[in-house]
Amino acid sequence: MQPFQPLADLKVANVSAQAVRLRARHWVVELSVLAADLFRLRVARGEDFSSLPSWATVKADWTPAPTRIHTSARQVSARTAHGRFALRLDSGDWQFT
Repeated sequence: MQPFQPLADLKVANVSAQAVRLRARHWVVELSVLAADLFRLRVARGEDFSSLPSWATVKADWTPAPTRIHTSARQVSARTAHGRFALRLDSGDWQFT
C-alpha cells in the first residue's frame, strides 16, 4: 500500500462550459457541474479517467445548467445559481458555498 499523497501543484488542462480538468504529477482531477445544485469532483490516479460509467451518479444525460467557470493562478471554481465549488491548485483544498 502506498502512503497518502495529497493533491498538490494542480495545473489547468482543459476548461469547458460545465467543467474544468486539472492535472498533477500522478493525478487527474475534474470539477464539473451536473445540475444547478449538483457538483462532482472526480479524482483518479494516472493520466485519465476510466471509460466505465461512474457509479457516483446513475443518471448520465444531465441538462446543462448555466455555469460560470473561473480559473486563476491560485484556484478554479464553478458557480451556478445554487452554489459555488472552489478548488485550490496548490493544495487540493476545496470549499462549497
